Amino acid sequence: MKKLLLLLLLCAALPCAAKPAENEMYFRAMQDEMNRTLKQLRLPGEVKPFYVMYWVREYMEFERAATLGSLVALTPERHRMWVKGVVEVGSETDSSRGFARQEEDDMYRWYVPVSYEGLRTGLWKLSDALYLDSVERYKQKKAYLRKKNIQDKLPETVPAKQGVFIEELTPWEYPPSEPLEAWLKKVSAWGKDIPFLEDLYIKAFMSKRQDYMLNSRGGKSQTELVEYVVYLLAEFRQPDGYKEIRKTWVSVKDFSPQQLQRAEPKIRAFLDTLTAQYGAKHGEAYVGPVLYKPQAAADFLHLLLLGQLNQTVPFLVENTDEDPHASPWRKKRGQRVMSPGITIYDRPQATEFDGIALENFGVDMEGVPTQELVLVSNGRLQQLPLGQRPLDKKHVSNGHAFWADQIAPREGLSNVFVEADRPLTDEQMEEKLRARCAELELEYCYIQHSPGDFERVYTKDGHKERIVGLEDVNLSSRSLRDIEAAGGTRQLANGRSIITPSLLVNEVEVMPQDRKPGRHPFIAKPK
Repeated sequence: MKKLLLLLLLCAALPCAAKPAENEMYFRAMQDEMNRTLKQLRLPGEVKPFYVMYWVREYMEFERAATLGSLVALTPERHRMWVKGVVEVGSETDSSRGFARQEEDDMYRWYVPVSYEGLRTGLWKLSDALYLDSVERYKQKKAYLRKKNIQDKLPETVPAKQGVFIEELTPWEYPPSEPLEAWLKKVSAWGKDIPFLEDLYIKAFMSKRQDYMLNSRGGKSQTELVEYVVYLLAEFRQPDGYKEIRKTWVSVKDFSPQQLQRAEPKIRAFLDTLTAQYGAKHGEAYVGPVLYKPQAAADFLHLLLLGQLNQTVPFLVENTDEDPHASPWRKKRGQRVMSPGITIYDRPQATEFDGIALENFGVDMEGVPTQELVLVSNGRLQQLPLGQRPLDKKHVSNGHAFWADQIAPREGLSNVFVEADRPLTDEQMEEKLRARCAELELEYCYIQHSPGDFERVYTKDGHKERIVGLEDVNLSSRSLRDIEAAGGTRQLANGRSIITPSLLVNEVEVMPQDRKPGRHPFIAKPK
């Protein structure tokens, strides 16, 4: 387990235990180039830089994969480093900040050699490009304000105390290959026992990243995240020719024999689901209650709520009066946005869930110490993620400026925890589902496990069967207020930092997917 360290600000008052070592070489390279940028980088007759932030990511990736008992071509291990940054020109009260060209995205990410010299050179080239871009944005912002006759505007930046967060780093090393390859060959060969299965691809993927941030206001962070994932992808064709592609992920603590053995029941369960889906009925149009299991619940919440809470403070965008990327939910604070009975937190400093590492954000990308947020309580939207760009005159940053696919860090979420105020067991959730179906005089209702994976539950006797070819449609924010109940067993969703229980939604429209059958292979799969 990673050792987490208190903010260095706390160490001034009390004796502290041994602190983790900073990567002196990388921070020295960032500081040296930052000093040059602030003092020397200036076009004749143009405004000079007043704020600089550098973000360095060093990472390594390791993967092994097999299909139906045979190893696939090995991907070389990767150990690389890239840099990103922000250079703003002008001053704290009159700057290039908060202005973007239409459809402008994250343009500058530079890959650099893993060394002091390589990092310095990369930061030098990056700063040069960012400075030129900021000078142009500064001019265009001034022209925009004149054209729109905007005089009474909020401050460019709201002051916030800067923090330093240093996390202990572990040595760079790859997992042993041979035992992992043998395990992958073994579990992927299970697919050969399923006659209809055309392919079973299983990949073990490990990524480790160490992030370094430094800004010219004194904010600094050093963090590490190591992830181990077993990814499964299966392909088969239904008897009537419809092709099915199913995938899932299994997160583990590491690739030790004990952890790999822990993943095996989940792989078996995945294969059992494929068998249940082969030859299953095609679903018909349906409107009624749906029980979303944790993975499906995470997708549901991300689509309708959590994904809407990013980028809450608009940019000024050329040639338009509205920032197309800004969230309209900034106007909904205090409003009822979902059913009561569920509390949703954002916990940037959470380090793990169920033994799986989460990314720990001690400070955000503006150097501000992060805070836990209560996003939703008693059905109402309580707090928004905020950075130093003000949303209103009472604005205070809560340390939630993170990097999205934009030119600078913007407001965003980190590790989201969804908790039921009165959680139900899995059995109680299904009983409530059937009871609701009986009230509506429905013959059956649905459980959704993940996208495309539906299970029909018959109201009268509770027996279940897998159904294929369905998708939930026409979901809207109104659906959040149709949540009837929430379970007590939570899971970390695949591919998302969302920890959520099952959710029972009172009314969902489910429709057959628009797809066409294809032909079967001319001869059977080799044995």
